[in-house]
Amino acid sequence: MIPLKALTLTLLLTFIPIQSDVEVPVIKETGSGSWCTVRLKERGPLINKEQFDEMMSSEAAKDCPVLDTMKIDFEKQSLLTYRVNGDCFVRANAKLTRNDELKKYTLRVTRTFGGCRAAGSFQGWMVFEKLRSDYKLETELTTLDEQGRPRNN
Repeated sequence: MIPLKALTLTLLLTFIPIQSDVEVPVIKETGSGSWCTVRLKERGPLINKEQFDEMMSSEAAKDCPVLDTMKIDFEKQSLLTYRVNGDCFVRANAKLTRNDELKKYTLRVTRTFGGCRAAGSFQGWMVFEKLRSDYKLETELTTLDEQGRPRNN
C-alpha cells in the first residue's frame, strides 16, 4: 500500500506542467566562411532596423554579399547574428530556443573546428518571427573538434 503523503506528492507532480525550451523556427538563414568586414560594435546578436540600415549603407557592406539576400520585415521579424573565431575551416550553426516560464530566448551556437592551423572565422545570420520584447536573450557557445567531439571553448 502506498502511503498517503507519497500518493499526494505523486498526484501533484503529475499535474504540474514542466516548462522546457521550445525551438523557434528559422524563417531564413545564411552564413559566410569569410567574415564580412561589417563591424557590429559589440551590439550583441539582435540587430534592429536602424543597425541593419547602417550596416547596409556602409562601404564595408559591399564585401558582404550575404547581407543582400536578407529581406527582412522588421515589424514582423527579428534578425540575429553570430560570429565565431577558429581555424581556417571553422564552421558554425545555431538554433534559437524560447522558454516562456523564464521569459528568455537562448541562441545556442555550435562552433566546429576543421583541423587547419591557420586562423579563420564564420558568421551566420538568421531571421525569426519577431522576438518578444519582454524576453531576455542569452547566447551559449559549444565547441567541437574536427571529429565532432566536445572541446573547451
